[in-house]
Amino acid sequence: VEKDCAQAVRWYAAAVQHGSAAAENGLGGMYYTGDCVPKDTMDAEKQFRMAIAKGDSDALLNLAAVYFNGDNRPSDPVGAYALADAAARAQYPLPNAASTRDRMRKTLDPSQLKAAQALIDAMVHQPPLAVLDARAKRSALIH
Repeated sequence: VEKDCAQAVRWYAAAVQHGSAAAENGLGGMYYTGDCVPKDTMDAEKQFRMAIAKGDSDALLNLAAVYFNGDNRPSDPVGAYALADAAARAQYPLPNAASTRDRMRKTLDPSQLKAAQALIDAMVHQPPLAVLDARAKRSALIH
């Protein structure tokens, strides 16, 4: 079967319009990699965030990559690790979620690991995006 990018984008966009978190994550992945659409990491992050807000744990791992790689922002390995941990602890995690989290952990120094653990602890009681967005607001007020 030949790949039909235009059709794939149409189907994803239609599913997004109907509220599909999986489609939001899939479309985000297309924007993140530039597969079938122009690469747009800001649109990718937007799609991943919408999917996460609907409970899509796969999007947690994808947004962790955005944070880790510094797409649209300075690299944030602490936030990335916390997101990857949430993805690994999800009810139905991707098979590579725990190994991705563990690889990210190896990049953290002790103070970063302590900060990440505080985020992880907060994510037990609040949605991951609420925790990270509150952290970003606090950081903006400090700087």
